[in-house]
Amino acid sequence: MTETISPTRRPPQTSDQPRPQVAARPFPADLSARAYAAGIALCSAAVATFVLVQVHAWPPHEDETLALFTGRHSFGDVLRIVLGRRGGAPLHFVLAFLVAHVGGGLTALRLFSALFAVASVPVVGALGTRLGGRATGLGAAALASGSWALLFHGVYGRMYSLFLFTSALSYLLLERALEGGGRRWAWWALAVLATIATHPYGALVLASQGLYVLLRRVRLREAVVAFAAVLVAGIPFWRTDFVLAGRFDVGVGGGGGKLGGPIPVLKY
Repeated sequence: MTETISPTRRPPQTSDQPRPQVAARPFPADLSARAYAAGIALCSAAVATFVLVQVHAWPPHEDETLALFTGRHSFGDVLRIVLGRRGGAPLHFVLAFLVAHVGGGLTALRLFSALFAVASVPVVGALGTRLGGRATGLGAAALASGSWALLFHGVYGRMYSLFLFTSALSYLLLERALEGGGRRWAWWALAVLATIATHPYGALVLASQGLYVLLRRVRLREAVVAFAAVLVAGIPFWRTDFVLAGRFDVGVGGGGGKLGGPIPVLKY
């Protein structure tokens, strides 16, 4: 005997019928602009406090005195010494030239390092924000602020905090150039040239950015032109890096070996 279903009566539910969809739980909201700005300001203030308190914590180092003694020469002589005889990136010695010719000494040179260490914090935060949001940017800035490498070199009157600032800025401006193109490539080129002029490892920064652009495959034609311009404009810096490599001795056990290429470095 078959059962008839009344038009007003619903059929029995079966397990084959689809279950209602449950909405995915949303990700937590990003930080507000005010909270992000407050966090960056706090991190920057913490770094500034540390480097200013510790600016005289270490005695003068020979590399600091070398930069100051070199900076006492005329500007042309400074460039000839660094580019032709000593080798290496010249921008730090240009800053030492400015310090020496306004009557400054070790404290003023170290204050330059402190300035660029503090300025690096918001740049790192801005880069992290562009890549992953404000929470990521603030986290990156906090990690950088607590890094002993940043804090130590923020006191030490050498080029390393300047290198951090220029390299982080170049990555940030590269992201903006890939997004908007146009004149933004010129700003990126200036930043990465400043990085190359600060330390020979600027070549690694440029190489990593070239690889990143190839992987992104965005605005490749514009990028090729911009990278080619940087390679040509950086010829004086490539040359002086070879000068430095040719005179780079490391004493080990009373001896020394030339580290003029990657193979000697790996053996060392």
